Amino acid sequence: MRILTLYMCLSFLGDLLAQDSTVFAPPGSTFYYTEWGSGAPYPGLLTFVSDGEIVLHDTTARILNFYATEGEVLVPLQELNKYVFTSGNKVYYWVQDGFYLLYDFGAHPGDTIHSRVEDFWLILQCFADFSNGPFDFSYVIDSVSTMHVDGQDLRVQYVTPIHTSGEEFWYMENPIIERIGQVASACYWWGRGGGCFLGGFAGKLRCYEDNDIYFKNTFTFYDLACDYVAAVEPLSPNIKSLFPNPTNDFINLDSAAESIFIYTTDGLKIVSHKNQNRIDVSTLPPNIYIIQFQINSKNYIEKFLKL
Repeated sequence: MRILTLYMCLSFLGDLLAQDSTVFAPPGSTFYYTEWGSGAPYPGLLTFVSDGEIVLHDTTARILNFYATEGEVLVPLQELNKYVFTSGNKVYYWVQDGFYLLYDFGAHPGDTIHSRVEDFWLILQCFADFSNGPFDFSYVIDSVSTMHVDGQDLRVQYVTPIHTSGEEFWYMENPIIERIGQVASACYWWGRGGGCFLGGFAGKLRCYEDNDIYFKNTFTFYDLACDYVAAVEPLSPNIKSLFPNPTNDFINLDSAAESIFIYTTDGLKIVSHKNQNRIDVSTLPPNIYIIQFQINSKNYIEKFLKL
């Protein structure tokens, strides 16, 4: 009898430990982000909506459907959907070919989190070089605390990214809030690359809500309604009109652009043209650059590598 009782207790303990002890993007949750909008009185809206499940590598994950502003409505961009699942205190998300740890809300100060990131072509404010595909990044937990949000105590982490010489530098913004993720700057949940340009308000989380809590972000630049979707500049998909890339001398566009601006990765405008479809970049030092151009009154942002 004692052996049976012990076995039952151990089984219950095992089941208890196997249960999720953190929440991230539960079904029905919505993340509202601010779109970059140069010259617009108010930026547009980008959202992730948790709706549905998918099985990837024998793991059942939640589908985070992505929507972006097109004119004054939200349209789905399924190629930018994300997939997440939780296990215990840990949050995993899909990166190209597998699940990788994103957060561990059971981590202690001094612990290091190792993760991975892939290209998300909808540029908000910052970027990184994904010419060789996804890359690994790490960050250290500096301190932990709690935040009271809509009747619930959520764990909060303050972190420092690790910069390894010769590898891509990736930022994790503070704070990271359980259930919500990063809230401060242009980063979504998985952070942002080095090299920011064109302002400092893009990509910030406006609001988060699910069936149990509502969070209005105090870090936002604009005090906008969560679901505000109006935008002066319609969002355009990442067209393949920039070639060759990489380049030694010229960048070509499919058609003439009304305006063309080239920026360094730290935001310095170095080239300006009008009504051209062929841009001479032969005098630029080898590096990664940002090009912003307008075709048929639609704005596009791309990055290119000058060899």
